[in-house]
Amino acid sequence: MKYEQGDVLNCTAVGNPSPSYTWRNKGTQQEIAKGPQLTLNMTRMGGNQHYSIECIARNQVDGDFKWSSATVEVTLSGNKTIIATSQCTYACMCIM
Repeated sequence: MKYEQGDVLNCTAVGNPSPSYTWRNKGTQQEIAKGPQLTLNMTRMGGNQHYSIECIARNQVDGDFKWSSATVEVTLSGNKTIIATSQCTYACMCIM
């Protein structure tokens, strides 16, 4: 799938209490954004041409953290952002 710079990726998880969301670069473990949406921004991502971006949804139930994550492989090409593949990993439930 092809996306333009400025397009939005959505991460959705269902939980009680409602989960919180963190987006990070899996290569550097650097946090990119918080919240269920990530706007693709080539400037924020830096000069590299390929990224593994992970959305982590988590909540806390009775003192125990529950989480699920989705990873998207992003390749930057000129002014286009190309989403190559996505993969879902979960400890509870992951909806993409």
